[in-house]
Amino acid sequence: MEIALFYIPCPNKTSAAEISTTLIDEQLVACTNLFEGISMFHWEDALQRDTEMYLICKTSIAMIDKVEKRISEIHPYDTPAIIHWIAQVNDSYGKWVKDQLDDSQD
Repeated sequence: MEIALFYIPCPNKTSAAEISTTLIDEQLVACTNLFEGISMFHWEDALQRDTEMYLICKTSIAMIDKVEKRISEIHPYDTPAIIHWIAQVNDSYGKWVKDQLDDSQD
């Protein structure tokens, strides 16, 4: 069985938790994981090194466009990284993910 995973860097724990809560409450994703790390990148002609929170979201393939659109609406970054890929999961977990979602949004 396949599901979609999203990877979304966020500026801090509060932002990541707010995005996570919104997506779960709106039944766009089944669950999320938050973890902290260091990001390095060029922005405005300078090398940046920032602590960020990374959000991993699990959802159905049918929800990809809706999740991406909603993240774009609520993310605080001007240019958020909204990255997704398709993952193989065991059937029982895939069923649980789908059962958590509002299938009327498919």
